[in-house]
Amino acid sequence: MNGFGIVMPSNRNDQTRKKSTSVLRTPDLKTLIHVLCRLTKIESFTFDQFQKEYERVSEREISSKTAEDYFYAATKWRLILREKNRYYASKPEMEILCEYENEGKELELKNYFFNLLKSREPAFSHFLDFVKSKPTLSDLNRQFNPHTAGTLLRWAAWLGIISKSTIEHRYYLTIKEKHLTLERFWEVVKTAYERLRETELPGVKSAYVKIPDLRDLCCLLEELTSKEFDIQLSLLLRTEKYGDRIELSGAPIAFIQQEIKKDKKKKQSKKTFEFNKKTYYFIAITKSKEEGQ
Repeated sequence: MNGFGIVMPSNRNDQTRKKSTSVLRTPDLKTLIHVLCRLTKIESFTFDQFQKEYERVSEREISSKTAEDYFYAATKWRLILREKNRYYASKPEMEILCEYENEGKELELKNYFFNLLKSREPAFSHFLDFVKSKPTLSDLNRQFNPHTAGTLLRWAAWLGIISKSTIEHRYYLTIKEKHLTLERFWEVVKTAYERLRETELPGVKSAYVKIPDLRDLCCLLEELTSKEFDIQLSLLLRTEKYGDRIELSGAPIAFIQQEIKKDKKKKQSKKTFEFNKKTYYFIAITKSKEEGQ
């Protein structure tokens, strides 16, 4: 049980066969996203500010327990980061979400949040696997618990990834399989790279970005696992069309160990990139001849 009174799932090798013990009481993702986008406009905020903003957006009073549930979810999904006793919105994850919301790009927003939940919320990943068996509501309640099942179904309905048969009353996924071409992956990498290049100084961009950060963001923008990202990046590097525009760089072992230590504290899993029996930690993308002109 964490400090907010939420029971978290234990680490399991086969979550699809064992009953979930997590309790999720955060069914309204749309309001949560709207609240977080409002808070990204200020440099940092407190928990009390988060609760007041949630009440302002939802136009209703909520208990501290409800506010804690939503606040904890946002920190668990690394949309909110902590520095001492204040909090701030994670970049570039929240920037992308807010752009999608502000521009009315509902499909892109939902696809992005689906990838985020799949990679950062164990109960949701478990849910996706379990729904492949086409369960009834009773099956879901037994596998998870009524609170969590209700929340997961609300998420899936909002994301548009689930339907229910009218005769047997069984749930099934409506996710279409996507084939990721190398050309599409290249565009995703370039988009993520440009996002990560931004620094705290206006107009100043970094030439190199951390490969672990690039991997994380690409996996959110496009439904990918870390392994799939590494495979696709290796394929890019082996093609003349894209490989000549990618520069890789290593880092001192002490620096990498320090970075890994910091990421463990944030409950993040960051790893280097292996290519041609060498280890790399930074990446840069150069402009094409057409772009350089």
